[in-house]
Formats: sequence, C-alpha cells, structure tokens
Amino acid sequence: MEKVINYPNGDSYTGQVVDNKKEGIGAYTYQGGARYEGQFHADHRHGRGIYYFTNGDVMMGTWVDDVLQGKIVYRFANKDQYEGDVQNNQFHGKGIYRYHNGNIYQGDFQNGHQHGKGMLIYAEGGRYMGDWINGKRDGQGVLNCGDGNGYEGGWQKDQRHGRGRQIFANGEQFVGEWKNNQKHGKGIYLFADGTREEGVWEKNQKVD
Repeated sequence: MEKVINYPNGDSYTGQVVDNKKEGIGAYTYQGGARYEGQFHADHRHGRGIYYFTNGDVMMGTWVDDVLQGKIVYRFANKDQYEGDVQNNQFHGKGIYRYHNGNIYQGDFQNGHQHGKGMLIYAEGGRYMGDWINGKRDGQGVLNCGDGNGYEGGWQKDQRHGRGRQIFANGEQFVGEWKNNQKHGKGIYLFADGTREEGVWEKNQKVD
C-alpha cells in the first residue's frame, strides 16, 4: 500500500508501507531539501537507491540498514564523477574519478582522497603514475608530459622533491636533488651532446 507520511521534524515519505513502516519503493525527502529515492526495508533505506543533495550532487548506490555500502556512482554538480568503493560515506578503496576538465584518476582512495597507488591521465596528454597522499602526488612517481618532457623520482605535496631525474624534450637531463619543485642540492646536468656538468644547485641555480 502506498502512503504519504509527514514527520514532526519536517521530513516526509511517499511510497510503499507495510505495518506503518517504509517497505518497498519510496521517496524520502528531508526537511533541508535532500531526497532519497529507492528501496526500503523495515523502515530503513535498504537496497538500490539514489540520493539527491541540495547542492545538486547525485549519488547512486546500495544501502544496507541505512548504511551505504559497496560501490557507488557519485556525480557532482560541476560534472565531476566518481565511480568506485565507499566506506563510512567517503570514497575509500578502488575507484575512478573523472574531472569535468577531462582529467581521469584511477587508483586507490582513502577517506575521500586519492591515497596509495594511482594514475592520473591528463586531458591535454601525459600521465602521472605513482604514490599519492591525501589527494596529492607524494612519494615516488613518474610523470610523462606527453611532449617529450618528463620526471621520475621523489614527490612531496604535488612538487618534485628528493632524488629525481628530469628529462627534457631537447634530450637534456638533470639527475639529482630537488626541493619544492626546483633543482636544489647535488646533481648532474647531462647535455644532449653527451657532455655533463656536476655541481650544487640552489633554487634552480647552479652555485658550485
């Protein structure tokens, strides 16, 4: 039997009811404007459903006793989209994040952020493969810019940091230490003609 229930807190439910409990297919609207449409069992969201957020985001997934579980598809109002595992209502596990600008991340997530091993494919060409911490390239990774330029080595908070090799499209290379995305410390600069220059760099400038 279908029924409309209005709750004292301003929430409302329209759908199937058994023994005065939500059971079957229905729609639950929260007083703040968010809405869940899908399956219910024993008065709980249970089964496949769609959750509409007040900011325009939409999430499709599976609920068990009111708890979101398994894999979801989350579409942001700005056209970003996540497909993958969820835990404690956060992106957690394996997933794919498609940015509205065309970039695509595929790999590990933890507590809502890229975290672990992952690959970011850039819309304009090129890709990064390696370690991530809290949504940033951090650890060891390889960046291929797609135009002949690239870098492999250490990263920290999205910047080249530690030991690494920068490869330039003109055939030159720098192998050495990096800090805050700049050559900083001991290194070797390899020219395309085979000559090399060893020394110490500070903030991208050779000082010794």
